[in-house]
Formats: sequence, structure tokens, C-alpha cells
Amino acid sequence: MTPPGLMGLVWAFALDGLTQPEATIVTGVLAICAAGVAFLGVHRQIRSNERINERNRVAENERAQCAELLEVVRDAIAGMGQLSSSLIDLNNSRHAPRPSRVGNRQTCAGSRKGASFTSTARSSARACGAPCATG
Repeated sequence: MTPPGLMGLVWAFALDGLTQPEATIVTGVLAICAAGVAFLGVHRQIRSNERINERNRVAENERAQCAELLEVVRDAIAGMGQLSSSLIDLNNSRHAPRPSRVGNRQTCAGSRKGASFTSTARSSARACGAPCATG
């Protein structure tokens, strides 16, 4: 008595033997099944690699954006430092003691060393930011 189902079919082939056309068909079916399994495995591997590459690309873009943002923040902080230094210098120059006015002439150490300016040019002499001396 032979067992039912697939095992019965295998048992029947084992007892009777396979003819060459039957063996060829069985081999072809097994080859198609193996090719399908290999195809599915490769397809799954490709999809997995695509997901990994997408995650890596997104992470790299985020790192690049963070680096760019950090550079902008560093530049802004440096600019604020320069601005505060300029404001402090401007504030100090406004509160500096004014030169005494002896006569109508004033010399400025600004653009031309020892150049004389009349009283009408004093405002432009102070605008250069250089210390002025009367003489």
C-alpha cells in the first residue's frame, strides 16, 4: 500500500522509475522553481540595497544642511562680534574728550599727517575717526 499525496507520487516514481521524458519535465520544473527562488532573492536584495542607499543619501543631505547652517551661524556670530566692536569703538569715540579750541585751526592725524583744517572742516576731520589735535 502506498501513502497518499505527494509522498505517494514520489514513492510511485521510485518504484516504477522515471522515463526520460518524465525526468526531463521534472528537471525542468525544478530548474524553473530554483530560478524563481533565485530571482526573488536577488529582487529582495536589490530592494533592500535601495532602501539602505536612500537612508544614507537622506542622512548625508541632513549632515550637509547642518554643516551649512553651522557655517551660517558661525559667520553670524563673527559678524555680531565685529559689529559690537565697532559699536564700542564708536561709543568710545563719542565720549572721548573733545580737543580744546585754540584759534580757528585744527590738525588731524587722519588722511594727511599734520594737515590743517579750518573751523568749517572740523566736522569732516572728526568724521575720519582719527584723533585730532589743535594747533
